[in-house]
Order: sequence, then C-alpha cells, then structure tokens
Amino acid sequence: MNGIDVFRNARPEVLPLDDASADAIYESVFGQSRPTRAPSSPWRRGVGVAACIAALVVGAVMVASVGRHEQPTIAPATTLKVTETSATVQPSAPTTLAVEDWRQHPERRFTASTEYQELLSAALDAAVGRCMIALGFDYHGNPYQTDSEVPAAREPGSYEAAFLGEDDTGGGCQQSAMQTIFGSTRGDVAAANRQGELSGTWARMALADPSLAARLGELAACARSHGAEVRDTPERLNKVYDDVLRGLQTLLLADPRLSSANPVDPSAMAAQRALYLQLADELCPDYSSFETAYEEALRLAQVAWIEGNPDEMSAIEASFDEDLVRFQYIIEHEGQLPAD
Repeated sequence: MNGIDVFRNARPEVLPLDDASADAIYESVFGQSRPTRAPSSPWRRGVGVAACIAALVVGAVMVASVGRHEQPTIAPATTLKVTETSATVQPSAPTTLAVEDWRQHPERRFTASTEYQELLSAALDAAVGRCMIALGFDYHGNPYQTDSEVPAAREPGSYEAAFLGEDDTGGGCQQSAMQTIFGSTRGDVAAANRQGELSGTWARMALADPSLAARLGELAACARSHGAEVRDTPERLNKVYDDVLRGLQTLLLADPRLSSANPVDPSAMAAQRALYLQLADELCPDYSSFETAYEEALRLAQVAWIEGNPDEMSAIEASFDEDLVRFQYIIEHEGQLPAD
C-alpha cells in the first residue's frame, strides 16, 4: 500500500481523478506512460525531492492515481434486487485485453487491462450493495460521492458506518467486499509483486552491456569526485547505479532552482524534470544520455526475459483471467460470491 492508498482510505470523501487525467499528469511529470508498480525508472528514483513532493501533492490532494486496483472508484448504483442462486463459477474463455505492441511497453504485460479495472469496480460495487441491502439500507453508493451532506462522525447504525466502518481502522461493507471478491490469488497484485521481484534481474541484464557498464563506471567516478558515496561492486552494477542516482540527487537538492515549480501544474513539473537533467549534466556531462541508453537497454532486457519465460507469463495471464471470470460472476449474480 502506498501513500496515496493510505490517504484514500482515510479520506474517502475525496473524489479520485479519472484515469485519463491521472495518466496525463503522470506522463507530463515522468515523461512516460503511467505503469502499475513498474520497476522504478531512472528519473523517478533520481529526481530531486521537489519534483517528488510535487507528484505526491497531486496524488494526495487530488488523489490523482487510484493505485489502479487497490480501491477503484465506485459509481453510484441503484438499489439491487438480491436473489439467491447457486454459486458456481462457469469457466469462460480468457478475456484479458491484449496489449498492442507490448514490446514497446513490456511492463504492461504485468498490468491489469482496462477491462479488468472496469469489471473489478463493478464487482466491488455489486458486492458492497448486497452487503448494504442485507443490513437494511437502500444502497446508493459511496456516501461521500453520492450524498450532499455527510455527518462529520460515522454514527453506529448509520449508512456511513455500514459502508466504511465506524472509524478509520476499517470494517464496513466496502472493506468486507474488497477482501472477498477475489479468489485465493489476486491477479493484479501477484503480477505487480512479481514485476517488483524481477526489477533487479532486468537491471543487471541491461547493465551487462559492456559499453553501458563502462559509461556507468565513468558516472560513478564523477559522482565520487563530487563527494557522493558510490560502491565499487562491478559484479553488482545495479547497486552502483542506485548509488550514482542517490548521490547526484543529494547533490542537486541544494540547488534552489529545483523548488520553483508549481506543484499542481503538470507543465511546470515537466519543466522541473528537464531542469533536473540539465543540472545533473552540469555535474556529470553524460548523465542524461546515459539514462536514455539505460532505459532502452532495460526495455530490451524486459522483452528478452518475457520471451524467455512463456510459462510464467501464461500463469500471470491466467491469474488475471481467473479474476475476470470471478468478477463477471459476482456482477451477474448481484453481488453474490461464487463457491470456491
């Protein structure tokens, strides 16, 4: 769970941005499409604190990123008619949305599709609605998104308490539904976790290129000359790379020009990113061009790993598809969970 998730759970009355707006802000800040827990790209990890705080402010104040799958937006719903049916999931053909030209964005192979997100949101809404109706309420969605007036405190027995729990420690139909609409394995989280586990492998594969390794060595020497602590571990060049990024970041934090951007203006944040790279190049001239080369090498490493591990990728796709079948069942049966 990231900081935005914590904020969202504590402040459910704050409406999230739609995905299109969140993606636009993310791309303007980071210079690339918004992934799901993708391996940290060079600039995301190396950018100055000012830009990082700017992105966090956008996320915290506007809830710009919904974490994609941790807790989707719940659309207002009409009262559900609950019927009892036999809960047995019928298998169906895989419905995971294929990613066009995935080799240009290999991280998307570990990311749930738009279809997955939409069905997850609908299944969650159906399960929450069933729970609320069972408690005697006329379900109309998240009270902070559908009601014009909401009490400051969640009184026991109130709609708000039933939906969200009596305090911020949890409970309520929303949390209960989120914990039960998935099967034994949650596809999106399992894929994201595996992607995180592989990030070091991909980095080592990328930095195995002799020319790239030599350029990293020059950057390491440059960073050390400016007082940064950089490990001398040729067998673990990804650690050297992390030290270079951290060292340059620390050195650049003292530059007041990095704190001048408007924290809620995407164009200003994009300009700040460009300024960071400019300042980094002033310290170590090859920095920005190295980052560009490394990004491409990292993409190729991810593609090579994916193509070399078809069985594992099939298992990841199957986990997404299992969730989709389950979501569809919950939607069609008005919030009833399937028999596992």
